[in-house]
Amino acid sequence: MQKKLDMTTLEAKKRLLTCPGNTILEYLTHQQISEIELAKCIGISGIELKELIEGTVPIMPNMAATLEKTLGSSTTFWLNLEKQYQAKKAEIHSLEKRSELI
Repeated sequence: MQKKLDMTTLEAKKRLLTCPGNTILEYLTHQQISEIELAKCIGISGIELKELIEGTVPIMPNMAATLEKTLGSSTTFWLNLEKQYQAKKAEIHSLEKRSELI
Protein backbone atom coordinates (compact mmCIF):
# COMPACT_ATOMS: atom_id res chain seq x y z
CA MET A 1 0.00 0.00 0.00
CA GLN A 2 2.84 2.42 0.83
CA LYS A 3 4.33 2.00 -2.66
CA LYS A 4 0.99 2.77 -4.31
CA LEU A 5 0.52 5.86 -2.16
CA ASP A 6 4.04 7.09 -2.94
CA MET A 7 3.59 6.55 -6.68
CA THR A 8 0.25 8.38 -6.65
CA THR A 9 1.80 11.23 -4.69
CA LEU A 10 4.86 11.28 -6.92
CA GLU A 11 2.85 11.41 -10.14
CA ALA A 12 0.60 14.16 -8.76
CA LYS A 13 3.59 16.23 -7.67
CA LYS A 14 5.23 15.80 -11.08
CA ARG A 15 2.06 16.95 -12.86
CA LEU A 16 1.70 19.98 -10.59
CA LEU A 17 5.34 21.06 -10.77
CA THR A 18 5.68 24.39 -12.54
CA CYS A 19 8.82 26.41 -12.95
CA PRO A 20 9.04 30.21 -12.69
CA GLY A 21 9.26 30.29 -16.46
CA ASN A 22 5.55 29.59 -16.64
CA THR A 23 4.95 32.92 -14.91
CA ILE A 24 7.19 34.62 -17.46
CA LEU A 25 5.19 33.01 -20.29
CA GLU A 26 1.91 34.14 -18.73
CA TYR A 27 3.23 37.68 -18.63
CA LEU A 28 4.35 37.52 -22.26
CA THR A 29 0.97 36.21 -23.35
CA HIS A 30 -0.93 38.81 -21.34
CA GLN A 31 1.23 41.67 -22.60
CA GLN A 32 1.45 40.25 -26.16
CA ILE A 33 5.25 40.37 -26.11
CA SER A 34 7.38 37.80 -27.93
CA GLU A 35 10.12 35.83 -26.24
CA ILE A 36 12.63 37.49 -28.55
CA GLU A 37 11.45 40.94 -27.52
CA LEU A 38 11.80 40.05 -23.84
CA ALA A 39 15.23 38.50 -24.37
CA LYS A 40 16.45 41.71 -26.03
CA CYS A 41 14.88 43.82 -23.31
CA ILE A 42 16.59 41.91 -20.48
CA GLY A 43 19.88 41.53 -22.34
CA ILE A 44 20.08 37.78 -22.89
CA SER A 45 19.93 35.54 -25.93
CA GLY A 46 16.80 33.75 -27.05
CA ILE A 47 18.43 30.46 -26.05
CA GLU A 48 19.15 31.75 -22.54
CA LEU A 49 15.55 32.92 -22.19
CA LYS A 50 14.28 29.55 -23.39
CA GLU A 51 16.40 27.82 -20.73
CA LEU A 52 15.04 30.21 -18.10
CA ILE A 53 11.46 29.57 -19.20
CA GLU A 54 11.96 25.79 -19.25
CA GLY A 55 13.51 25.86 -15.79
CA THR A 56 16.80 24.35 -16.92
CA VAL A 57 18.66 27.33 -15.44
CA PRO A 58 17.65 28.94 -12.16
CA ILE A 59 16.62 32.53 -11.64
CA MET A 60 19.60 34.08 -9.89
CA PRO A 61 19.41 37.34 -7.90
CA ASN A 62 20.72 39.51 -10.75
CA MET A 63 18.15 38.04 -13.17
CA ALA A 64 15.41 38.45 -10.56
CA ALA A 65 16.30 42.15 -10.31
CA THR A 66 16.23 42.45 -14.11
CA LEU A 67 12.84 40.74 -14.25
CA GLU A 68 11.57 43.12 -11.58
CA LYS A 69 12.56 46.12 -13.69
CA THR A 70 11.13 44.61 -16.86
CA LEU A 71 8.03 42.69 -15.75
CA GLY A 72 7.13 44.60 -12.62
CA SER A 73 7.08 41.82 -10.01
CA SER A 74 9.59 42.22 -7.18
CA THR A 75 12.99 40.60 -7.01
CA THR A 76 11.77 38.74 -3.93
CA PHE A 77 8.80 37.40 -5.87
CA TRP A 78 11.05 35.87 -8.55
CA LEU A 79 13.51 34.47 -6.03
CA ASN A 80 10.68 32.93 -4.00
CA LEU A 81 9.23 31.32 -7.12
CA GLU A 82 12.64 29.81 -7.86
CA LYS A 83 13.12 28.68 -4.26
CA GLN A 84 9.72 26.95 -4.22
CA TYR A 85 10.40 25.32 -7.59
CA GLN A 86 13.76 23.95 -6.44
CA ALA A 87 12.24 22.68 -3.17
CA LYS A 88 9.46 20.87 -5.04
CA LYS A 89 11.98 19.35 -7.47
CA ALA A 90 14.02 18.10 -4.52
CA GLU A 91 10.92 16.62 -2.91
CA ILE A 92 10.04 14.79 -6.14
CA HIS A 93 13.60 13.50 -6.41
CA SER A 94 13.40 12.23 -2.83
CA LEU A 95 10.09 10.47 -3.53
CA GLU A 96 11.58 8.87 -6.64
CA LYS A 97 14.52 7.56 -4.62
CA ARG A 98 12.21 6.22 -1.92
CA SER A 99 10.01 4.48 -4.47
CA GLU A 100 13.08 2.76 -5.96
CA LEU A 101 13.90 1.32 -2.53
CA ILE A 102 10.46 -0.18 -2.00
